[in-house]
Amino acid sequence: MSAVPRPHEIDLQSKEELQVADPLSDEFDTLWMSTAKRNTQIFQEIFKTVPSNNVRSWDAYQVHISMMELEVDY
Repeated sequence: MSAVPRPHEIDLQSKEELQVADPLSDEFDTLWMSTAKRNTQIFQEIFKTVPSNNVRSWDAYQVHISMMELEVDY
């Protein structure tokens, strides 16, 4: 992004612009879902959220909690 007063140039034929041009297209849906999956994985890795689709039993919960304790620096 450039400083004002130089206008931002938009290339409406770029690959990225064409991917989001039609929000009902299969290409946009694939982009949307893959971005959401990646963002969810990053969020869960950073914040170790519970409930989580990765924790579906008490045993998995114990492993999840023990991993959290290993990462904490006191």
